[in-house]
Amino acid sequence: MHTRVFRHEGQFLVEDIGSTNGTYLNRQKVSAPQPAHAGDLLQVGDTVLEFT
Repeated sequence: MHTRVFRHEGQFLVEDIGSTNGTYLNRQKVSAPQPAHAGDLLQVGDTVLEFT
């Protein structure tokens, strides 16, 4: 397991859950739950996902 994406109070949050290489949201390392918005890029390892 690397990352958790969850909904809280009407918004999506991204949280790193102990991954080896880290989780990045818009090229910023995620160290605490961060809100994600349409157009944001989530990177886990070599995989990049775009929120729409």
